Amino acid sequence: MDRIRIDDGHAAKGELSARPEAARVARGMLEPVGERVRGDVLERAKLLVTEVVANSVVHGDTRDPIRVQVEARPKALRVQVSDTGPAFEPDVRHPRESSESGWGLFLVETLADRWGVRPSDDDVTVWFELDL
Repeated sequence: MDRIRIDDGHAAKGELSARPEAARVARGMLEPVGERVRGDVLERAKLLVTEVVANSVVHGDTRDPIRVQVEARPKALRVQVSDTGPAFEPDVRHPRESSESGWGLFLVETLADRWGVRPSDDDVTVWFELDL
């Protein structure tokens, strides 16, 4: 079961069930901050959160929720996606045009202004920022 909390249009937090529909739910979490960001930034954020959450569904432990945090800061939109999958070092490769997978981190690298991977003892977080 998904649990989402919206904080007055500045931020949203959610725990999403690790299933394919989680990407759609995560995109919806961006709507409340949409009034604070330009349309092009919001569209990039929707694409990137879709890719990162989809990676969490594929590579994380599906028994545990995917945690998504969205925050509209004064100069950037920050999104964090955490799951209990294995830690990894980002290895961004350009996928083949005909490839149906492998685009997630490539798109994050290409479209985010800043991004990274932060492992901990309990989980791994992929975060990105888009300048406002």
